[in-house]
Amino acid sequence: MANFNKVILIGNLTRDPECRTFANGGKVAKFGFAVNNRKKNTQTGQWEDEPMFIDCEAFNRGENGTLANIVEQYCRKGSQICI
Repeated sequence: MANFNKVILIGNLTRDPECRTFANGGKVAKFGFAVNNRKKNTQTGQWEDEPMFIDCEAFNRGENGTLANIVEQYCRKGSQICI
């Protein structure tokens, strides 16, 4: 049996989505995403948040795909989303 890894990220958008439409009718929405990586400082023993910035793209897949449309319509800078 193959191994399967699953990652769930909850964070905020760092900028408004930028949408582009292709000649074949497809669409892509590009946006920035930020999450905090919480780790313990070995010297002080305190927990520290280290921000991670991720560039993301959402596509409309196939004829019924609507993910890029949803991102364009509902997501703005500062919106909290789950990926």
